[in-house]
Amino acid sequence: MIFYLCLGFSFLLFSSAVRTEYDDRSQKIAGLLFFFIVFLFTGLRSPEVGNDSMQFYQAYTRIKATPWTNYTSERYEWGFFALCKVLGMFFPHPQTLFVFTGLIFAFSVFRFIRMYSNNAALSCILFLFLNLWAVYMNLMRQILALCIILFFLDALFHEKSIQFCLGVFIASLFHRSALVCLVMLVFYEKPFNHKFVIFYVPFTAFCFWKYDWIFTLGTMILHRYEGYRFSQAFGASNYFGMFFHALICLSVLFYGMLLRQGRACKSEKGLTSDFQIYMLLCCLFCYILGMRMYILSRLTPYFTIFYLTWLGEAEPFVKMEKYPLRNIPEDNSNFILKRVYPLETYFIVLASSVYFCIVHLFRPEWQGIIPYRFFWQ
Repeated sequence: MIFYLCLGFSFLLFSSAVRTEYDDRSQKIAGLLFFFIVFLFTGLRSPEVGNDSMQFYQAYTRIKATPWTNYTSERYEWGFFALCKVLGMFFPHPQTLFVFTGLIFAFSVFRFIRMYSNNAALSCILFLFLNLWAVYMNLMRQILALCIILFFLDALFHEKSIQFCLGVFIASLFHRSALVCLVMLVFYEKPFNHKFVIFYVPFTAFCFWKYDWIFTLGTMILHRYEGYRFSQAFGASNYFGMFFHALICLSVLFYGMLLRQGRACKSEKGLTSDFQIYMLLCCLFCYILGMRMYILSRLTPYFTIFYLTWLGEAEPFVKMEKYPLRNIPEDNSNFILKRVYPLETYFIVLASSVYFCIVHLFRPEWQGIIPYRFFWQ
């Protein structure tokens, strides 16, 4: 865990040293540096890092030796099967899969942050401390699907719905759960109002009560995952874990609302606050259903990505403000530029790092990324 904390706080010191208020060049440099490190450590990790990494490591070896016509012998979707086959033609070592997907993950999240976050450096740190990176080192197929969704997200905001639906379909070739992102079509232009909450609360309570109906409907649409219903690992309830994550989601939602008080509902980057609220409520809905059946919480990565932009509305780590040299009438006063370190931003970093430590001290089995090892160790 010390490895991740040192990485996060080293990047914090670097960001505080080089950044000024909304300096686009500094944001780009900071983001590139951070996600280059993410790429290296994601790609070079041992298959023992991450609870699900070993199964993908072993699947790569099996799939590259499996004929194309026999792709149904594996339980994975066709897109992931094809990816392993193509990579296996040129690179026999299974570590290739980690290197390639690490590159895709790092580039996609970097691009998302550059396009939609007002505070790129803070979003980078939250990617680590809010455990998104830990999830990405586990759910490989699902995160590949998310990366495709992120690429087509701009099409949605430019009212190219057919293009976005095509992206969702392509993403579903890597993990069929990506079809849940079609809900974004409903909310991307819908203004948020408190009347929605009046509907949301009883609807969520009903689905929590009849969670098995929701899962049955999902398996009918996807034509798979029925076996999870009776699985001890995925079909069981997880009240403590999901309640804890639901509280984090609520905290992110409410603190983001505080950050936006008195500000425009649309950021300079074009991602509306209303849409992000709906996405966080979808995330909360999945966590609540996950209390009854753990597998339903696997839908949350499609929505937790908006943590980064929602809290990225905070002030930059460093900004320049004008201060008078002496107390004389304003029209004759001289000013100096002074570096200011907004406390609210550092509070977000502190709170998220405490969350990271709590999870990995008391529940390291949730992601299994500690201790970190390179593949040659």
